[in-house]
Amino acid sequence: MNTCQRFSLFFLVAAVLIFIAGCSGGPSLNEVNGTVTLDGTPKGGIGIRFDPITPGTAPGFSTTHTDGTYSLFYPGARTGIPAGEYKVVFFPQETEDGPPDWKIAPKYGEDSEVRATVKPGRNTLNFDLTTN
Repeated sequence: MNTCQRFSLFFLVAAVLIFIAGCSGGPSLNEVNGTVTLDGTPKGGIGIRFDPITPGTAPGFSTTHTDGTYSLFYPGARTGIPAGEYKVVFFPQETEDGPPDWKIAPKYGEDSEVRATVKPGRNTLNFDLTTN
């Protein structure tokens, strides 16, 4: 399955979960923001996905701004995600100009071992990534 197909599948699943969350009122959400650096430099255009370790909720997602900051949102364009344990996946976001001219080490991709705990309330989670 190529990257485009994976993202299409991800957004299809997210849309279904949006519908389900809309019908049930959805879970309580907690603010999550922070900064992502790549080789020590804040980097824009990095996609971030928080996949819940325990199934039952949708992933949270964001893209870093040019200063490396991000704020997670939940399906339905709501800010935050439920409290819990997450696998954090990072990927370069393609722009209308094409793919970025930098790479993220594969160890941060779909098989990422990066984990994060989201607690009730406000969470600041920073990540330092490398290109290799």
